[in-house]
Amino acid sequence: MNTLRCEEPSWLVENLNKQTDSILVLDLRTREDFLTGHVRTSVNLPCQNSGEMERGTSVEQLLCPGSTAEERGRLAARGHSESIVLYDQDSTEERKGEALMAVADMLVAEKCRHVCFLNGGFTSILRSHKDIVSPAKKAKRGPRGPPPPLSLPGSKPGNSEEEAKKTADPDKEQVKQGQLSEVLPGVFLGDWTSAKSRDAMIKFGITDVFNVTSDLPNTFETDEELNITYDRYAAEDVASGSLTPHFERAFYSIDQILSRKGCVLVHCLAGKSRSPTIVLAYIMRTKKWGFDKAYDFVKERRRNIEPNMGFLSQLMKFEADMVSDGILLERQRSDADTGSSTVSKSTNNSVPTSSHETSAESPCPKTQATQS
Repeated sequence: MNTLRCEEPSWLVENLNKQTDSILVLDLRTREDFLTGHVRTSVNLPCQNSGEMERGTSVEQLLCPGSTAEERGRLAARGHSESIVLYDQDSTEERKGEALMAVADMLVAEKCRHVCFLNGGFTSILRSHKDIVSPAKKAKRGPRGPPPPLSLPGSKPGNSEEEAKKTADPDKEQVKQGQLSEVLPGVFLGDWTSAKSRDAMIKFGITDVFNVTSDLPNTFETDEELNITYDRYAAEDVASGSLTPHFERAFYSIDQILSRKGCVLVHCLAGKSRSPTIVLAYIMRTKKWGFDKAYDFVKERRRNIEPNMGFLSQLMKFEADMVSDGILLERQRSDADTGSSTVSKSTNNSVPTSSHETSAESPCPKTQATQS
């Protein structure tokens, strides 16, 4: 197929609200991603790699073994659908995924009507139309009861966030291997050692784990007692690695976890580069902070963060996109001093500089980011 019609998310929303039964929506992401969240009524065909589809493969064969009877029924009735909408994570009109095109070819060969794909994929839905997203299928909670309260380093139980910052002495607190850092209530940063510590999972009441690596195993995925839900955000810790495509999915998932009073551990290998990038982006979006302010906030809570140059550039681009989208009115500097001097952070990776005006919101104290 040389051309495939591209529809905007607003078109899908309008038609789902009018005639749900006449539209078949096919989600081509992995089953793991699908269970984290998907367009309501969609059917999951986890076929990320078109090279894995053998010649003569039928659409039914793309269903995963865990598909529901409802999914199988919807797919079987596809010939009666007025429209079939395909989506993956982020395909656009200029850049379509190979698997998406392969499935579209199969449907067109079956003479299905109005086969199209969603511009921007599931990422675009999360940005502007969360009302048509079905939340995670499994809202897991361990049998151990609510997690114990955790104070910030140097604070006493019951202290406010501001009081905790005053009593802590971050210069004396080096991040040890296997240490978890709570950067927001219910949101923890850690490394591989902490992620495979059963005691840590129990102590901090971890209900969900984001594995921000391509190869490290999900240690307790089959542990029924811990009952932890895993979500992988595959990325390599190299300057050419890309985490931006994962941002929207991570934001949505963290919001879902916190809404059900869960606790999420975001980890990579060392807990310095990949996992902090995900958490930094989440804080920037939820608190509507610029990069500098979010960086200082996380650095105060986990001294060894050190995103590589590629991830730093992606965070700066994310800040610029927030300004363009009207989420940030301007690029605000994070220190309380007046003036418009350039703010520069120095790490081994030479963090990009950015000029900000003083935020109207009470800012975090300015500290120079140095390697721990």
